[in-house]
Amino acid sequence: MRVINDRNEKETSQQFDFFAVFAQTVMIACGFISVIFGPLAILGSYARMTDPWPKVTALAGAIFAVVLFQTNPIVAAILFVFSLFVADTAWNGLSLPKLILGTMAVAVGALGIAIIFQAEQNGLGVGEYARQKVAQFGSYSFDMYKSMGIPKELTVIREEIIYQGPFQYVSVMLFAMLVSVGCASHLRWFPEAHTYNANKLRKFSFPTWMSLAFVFTMILTGPFVSSKAQRLSVGVLYVIGSLMFFQGMIVISRYLSYRNVQPRSRTVLYSLASVPCVLFTVALGVLNPWLPRRANRLEEI
Repeated sequence: MRVINDRNEKETSQQFDFFAVFAQTVMIACGFISVIFGPLAILGSYARMTDPWPKVTALAGAIFAVVLFQTNPIVAAILFVFSLFVADTAWNGLSLPKLILGTMAVAVGALGIAIIFQAEQNGLGVGEYARQKVAQFGSYSFDMYKSMGIPKELTVIREEIIYQGPFQYVSVMLFAMLVSVGCASHLRWFPEAHTYNANKLRKFSFPTWMSLAFVFTMILTGPFVSSKAQRLSVGVLYVIGSLMFFQGMIVISRYLSYRNVQPRSRTVLYSLASVPCVLFTVALGVLNPWLPRRANRLEEI
């Protein structure tokens, strides 16, 4: 027997009129511009519309980003594939570990295909095209550091791009996925029984070895390690740090749930944890396996 609040996901979504579809398309285009909120904007379509409108608005949003906001077509294509994958698989309830692995695979695959396509368009080999881009990014970064009064050699900058650049790219895409899923959960876009409903997401925890891996990788970034190994370690630290940040946000959400803090107050605290207190949030994520837990006050009653 079903109760009143036992609704499936198709009953919680509606098909909107043309103006609502247009508004959602613009939101997705803006999400692509920000990069970080690309998956979140498409998740909003999944929460508000029935198939096939979420996919239609995602494609239209990518076109809007190119035509109206002058986004690079290759960047828009990567964000479209990546964001649609994240939104679709998250909405279908894929477990978080699998979603993380899938996110990294799709992000790397989309970038690899884009590099091969661009190399073919320019009549260059993949290696030659990659070296050309490293040189361009290196020169741009050198000029930026120089304008900021930061002395840094061009060779050092290029080595950082080679050894850390791929990890930084993966960490940004991973961060975009985690933030989007977390925001959608906080906004209660997922149905009650969904994998990423806030009540269920608060119970998630990464294994202890990931916290230990973060600490070990941080040790490897010390001055006693060779420069190449150090740069690789910093790159790996970006990726694991994104996961620890997400776990830190879960810890904060769990604690606020214990205290029965109101949603508006939670939003303010999440904003503080995401920007000025990001290192503290990462530290909470690392310490999560050893932090005490207890039930929500209502659950205790």
